[in-house]
Amino acid sequence: MWVIEGSPLDGTPFKFWLRPGKTFTIGRRDCNVTITNSTISRCHATIFASVPSPRDVADVNARTSVTLVDQSSKFGTFINQLNTRIDEPTELCEGDKVVFGTNGAYLRLLWEPVVLCPSGLKLAAKNALSDLAVECVNLKVVMALAAGNWIVTDAWVKAFAQGSPTIDGVAFEMPDPRRWVVGTECRSVASPEAVNRS
Repeated sequence: MWVIEGSPLDGTPFKFWLRPGKTFTIGRRDCNVTITNSTISRCHATIFASVPSPRDVADVNARTSVTLVDQSSKFGTFINQLNTRIDEPTELCEGDKVVFGTNGAYLRLLWEPVVLCPSGLKLAAKNALSDLAVECVNLKVVMALAAGNWIVTDAWVKAFAQGSPTIDGVAFEMPDPRRWVVGTECRSVASPEAVNRS
């Protein structure tokens, strides 16, 4: 999933999930992401993450596109420290740093992979997640543990999909996987800390 993290001029870092298919506004007032500064226009720019295709969902390495549009801001929008302001829709790449105005307020685009593997779920849970997940083999579970990732129940996915009241706001955080670890009989192998990587 795509996220933007930033450091507005007040020094409070934040992370913001770009929900696919939704356009988010960035500006000084009444926007999804608010950056308070006189060189930031009221609605300075918009950012949009495209909806993944079924092929994208099945490919762990696939990335959807993220498009940034400057909304005719007075002091401009710049990408990766270049002195050329963007004046047309621009597709961003992972790691791009987007600077707004002239005082250094910026956002950085990051990719945080979320892999859904329903192979160990009961049929009812698989059916409930069918729009969000694809089949995978148990090797992915082993690889996830080896990489230090959590193995969680379908309740985690539901919590992620429902989000918190701030899921479209700056305070979004992924649900804590420790709250949805696979049953107690599997806890010793479901926790990434329990895996011996030597």
